[in-house]
Amino acid sequence: MSSTKPCEIAVQWSVDGTVWTEAPDSRFLRIKRRGNGSDPTGLVSFELPGFVWMLRKIVLYPGTAPLVDGKRPFLAATAGAIQQTFIAEAKGRGSVPSLNWDFDPDTDSAGAAWDKVLTIYYQPGMDALTALQNLAEQGVCDYRVSGRTVQVFNADTTMERDLASGAAPVDLRYGRDIAEAPDDGTLEDAQLLLAHLYARGTDGQTSLGAGSDFAEPLDALDQPGRASGDSASCARSSYAPLPTLAGVCSRCLARQCSAHSRSPWPTRPVSTRG
Repeated sequence: MSSTKPCEIAVQWSVDGTVWTEAPDSRFLRIKRRGNGSDPTGLVSFELPGFVWMLRKIVLYPGTAPLVDGKRPFLAATAGAIQQTFIAEAKGRGSVPSLNWDFDPDTDSAGAAWDKVLTIYYQPGMDALTALQNLAEQGVCDYRVSGRTVQVFNADTTMERDLASGAAPVDLRYGRDIAEAPDDGTLEDAQLLLAHLYARGTDGQTSLGAGSDFAEPLDALDQPGRASGDSASCARSSYAPLPTLAGVCSRCLARQCSAHSRSPWPTRPVSTRG
């Protein structure tokens, strides 16, 4: 296999070594390589995005209908109608011949009727993957790729499976299945450790904020601030509340702690106006 040409890679699994299965989202494209000609080991690395990356190479054209404020309208459209428009028009231009889809404007890839209809406007030139990700983030649909076929489903239906319970639950173990589990915290962020915040509003007014009960050896820190509001009090409110370090864990300070539902950051504003 030449390292200088793009290729398609499928990952399959087998229980008995005879029957092989390719799970969804298990096909990749080798599109980039990286090496060093002076390296005596000849080590080469590759970048292999999933096959869904092909949707990035499909862009929306203006179409035949009039644009609205320079954007192409999709009126009362389903996720299937939107994505089929992207893909079908690209194929009509001779692009992405290997890419397929199994949904349509009326039904999703599982054959279920679409449960959401929306009106949305896209700028010509937007790629299909960006549009699809946007729809998924809004809870309109879920998506995956099976082999070379793009599949789109109603949100939280076919792809909402509980694999942690049932007759054969999935068991992921540290060191075997989970290679990395980073757990980072920080106490150095000045905005979390500041004791005094000086802010100056665009109207010339100033305001100070102060924290309390700081733990040694960090003690109290000053922090200048750029005000974006019309007054210092407005600008002051745009900053995170000032912290008290006593009894607060480092993950809380890093805004990464899920053990505490209530914010531990009390404030004590001091005004210098007037």
